[in-house]
Amino acid sequence: MYLNKKLKAVYFFLLKMGAIKEDAEDIVQETAFQFVQYLDTLQEEYVDAWL
Repeated sequence: MYLNKKLKAVYFFLLKMGAIKEDAEDIVQETAFQFVQYLDTLQEEYVDAWL
């Protein structure tokens, strides 16, 4: 799934930047929630930038 792949990339990016596992998981979960909330207002070409 596209969203799962992108969120996994965000998760690993956070880990590389020094976030602890639990914080990275929380951030990805919050990002996914907000993404679903704003999905109707996002233009398709800006989805990657938003994530």
